[in-house]
Amino acid sequence: MGIIESTLGAVLQRFLMPKEVPDWFNGRKLTFPQAPPNSLRLLGHVVLEASDLARSGQFFIEALGGGSASACPSAGASEFRLQAGASEIKVVAAQGGAGAEVRTWPGHVYLWVQDIRATLDRCRALEKKLGVKLVEEEHNITAADIVDAVVLQDPDGNRFVLNQAPNGFMDRISRLGVVPSSGPSPNVLALIEAVHSVPPGGAPAMARFCHHYFGAPVSPKDAGWAVHFSPGRALRQTLCFVDDAGLDAIDENESTASTDSPLMSSVCMYMPSKETFRKCFEKCQADGIVDDSTGGWEEVERSGEFRVRRCMDPQTHKVVMELECVVRAPDHSACLLAPRKEG
Repeated sequence: MGIIESTLGAVLQRFLMPKEVPDWFNGRKLTFPQAPPNSLRLLGHVVLEASDLARSGQFFIEALGGGSASACPSAGASEFRLQAGASEIKVVAAQGGAGAEVRTWPGHVYLWVQDIRATLDRCRALEKKLGVKLVEEEHNITAADIVDAVVLQDPDGNRFVLNQAPNGFMDRISRLGVVPSSGPSPNVLALIEAVHSVPPGGAPAMARFCHHYFGAPVSPKDAGWAVHFSPGRALRQTLCFVDDAGLDAIDENESTASTDSPLMSSVCMYMPSKETFRKCFEKCQADGIVDDSTGGWEEVERSGEFRVRRCMDPQTHKVVMELECVVRAPDHSACLLAPRKEG
């Protein structure tokens, strides 16, 4: 897992070291750089598995989200969602019940929170209550008594990097039509980046996959490649793929991949327009990578979404990895952004 530690180190250095701090650091005004043309509309959600949904609810809803215990999943629940501004973290019960194998997210998720000090205090308290390690690192760069960044892990080992959101961020994101959560997770304001480790050689191949099939702009970033999302100037997101030498190398002789295993990472992405959504489906369908349960265009147009699991490099026509990509139209009913006018 060395690549994850080194990638986390690069993230922390990028956001914390004095020469590298962005212009929102320490409360200064937020200004995102201009998004690349044709950026995907939104990184809608990432899916995480939990061996004990009630225990995970305490971490996500109470400690991280700053919500009340009453909002935690009830007995018998199979999933819950943590709102992160315009995005969500979807937590599902591991198949097989208690003690079943859990696939942790192979990388980390970078979040902005409303109050990082209070988040840290709640996580340390829950750490003692549960008897499991939740706080990996606390960084105090500005001053000894100021929390600049925190690295957390949930009870199953999924990792998160946290910064406090810049001043005025809530006002800016509300202009996108995002309704801040007033219930389960008022503290988590944005999902900024998800970093996913891939087999050696997989990062540029995944960048080609996302650019060719989804039409997404991609660029090299740190030790990997980034896919760009932007619902507006108030928010920029990236899905990053990073090569990990500890993962099995890509088998160039394999042209297919099994889709039977439930132990698969999952992300949801919203396309920038209905036209790009249609073109994306047509490309994926032509190359046979649309999930078998999706149906034809009429069904996809009606539901506003389809799924791809086999991520194929358009250059080699080999499957790079399995990653469930839930691709949605911009006006999908689950989108937390205000409808975008097209024309």
